[in-house]
Amino acid sequence: MNTYTVTETAVIDAPVERVWEVISRTDRYAEWVAGAIEVTEHHGVAALGKTYAERNRTVGPLRTNSVWTVKEIDPLRRRVDTGTGFAPLSR
Repeated sequence: MNTYTVTETAVIDAPVERVWEVISRTDRYAEWVAGAIEVTEHHGVAALGKTYAERNRTVGPLRTNSVWTVKEIDPLRRRVDTGTGFAPLSR
């Protein structure tokens, strides 16, 4: 099984509390996550151990489904989610 690590970093001209509020809303990821077409299952605000699911763009016209689990939360600083899916990219 392949393992990939993806890290996203950005500088945003907004208070950290507001940014954290937006990125914690798993139900709204399709509004701002480039590869997310739609969120198909969610628990609202990210919570340790909870999952959410998405339909995603992969390569060209290929689409896939992914399921993410919130593994670590350091409020206002960092959140780590692990995911499964992306079948077209598994090999």
